[in-house]
Amino acid sequence: MEPQQLTPLIEAHFKRLAPRYGLQGKDVTVEYRYFGGSLERRHYAISGGEAEYHLKLAHIPDHLARLRKWHSLGRTLHERFRAPRIVDWIDVPGPDFSGLLFEHIHGHVWDFGEQPRLAPEVIDLVHRLHEDKELQRELRRFTPGGACSDYFNSVWRRRIRRDLPIVEKRPPAFVAGDTLRWMREESLKIEAAAADMEAFSHPAASPVHGDLWPGNILVTEDGSLRIIDWDDLALGDPALDFAVLLDPVLGGDLESSIAGLLPFRPDAAFLERMEVCLRAQRLYRAIEAPAEYLEAEALGASTDSLRNEKRLQHQEAESAYRRMYSGG
Repeated sequence: MEPQQLTPLIEAHFKRLAPRYGLQGKDVTVEYRYFGGSLERRHYAISGGEAEYHLKLAHIPDHLARLRKWHSLGRTLHERFRAPRIVDWIDVPGPDFSGLLFEHIHGHVWDFGEQPRLAPEVIDLVHRLHEDKELQRELRRFTPGGACSDYFNSVWRRRIRRDLPIVEKRPPAFVAGDTLRWMREESLKIEAAAADMEAFSHPAASPVHGDLWPGNILVTEDGSLRIIDWDDLALGDPALDFAVLLDPVLGGDLESSIAGLLPFRPDAAFLERMEVCLRAQRLYRAIEAPAEYLEAEALGASTDSLRNEKRLQHQEAESAYRRMYSGG
């Protein structure tokens, strides 16, 4: 079902239950919001009177299971790690879409370069997440854990293997054939590096967010931090969380770059894994942009500005990766 086809069903649902959520029934409005990856998950803004909410829906069993896990742990995540407050679990009448209703957060995306004073607070929050033993025990109900190689494969190899074929099948005009071949070759090099590295045999047993790119860290109007999109919460490898979070500010010498940033001294295995995770993250940015461009087209959400944005993201990511890893 197309995102816009869900809109009247969601609107009818919230008009019927308006008093439960403090909405003004006759004024309820539902607006579809496009974010990358929305072929799998759908986002809607709900408002009516002074009440505002964010609704995140899914229909694929794996994604529904992730949202239910978040729902189960929602209070802990809200109280300890600045996650948005969950208001309710929503089953949309009719189609097989369900998900979470959240408080609406008024804020903007945190920028490491523009607001460096918040970096210690963000890093400390993420480190406390990784060290939370109670949450670790809770997560064992949902995931068996495994080695860092298993976690790496479940995140980056899965994402690259999901998005790269999308681009290869119908490449946008701004992705040349030789670039497609290059992205495929680089992804195989990264997979081989992780498979051959002893450091990836260590247990992946820490609670991790799994998707700590800047868009998932918000600064509210009063200057406080919020971390959103906990779908990928799991037992995993902290090196991957920090690779995604710190990528924008890390240079070629990883150990020197993170000195003074992390509240602990990383061992050699952590640094080795983080090097590979950083490389995967940087390659994936070049792959993700054209994949999201094609997803937006499929959803009818593609605009000239979005097409230009994704083209620039792809070109900048490719250029940065080649400078860092290919000498060109």
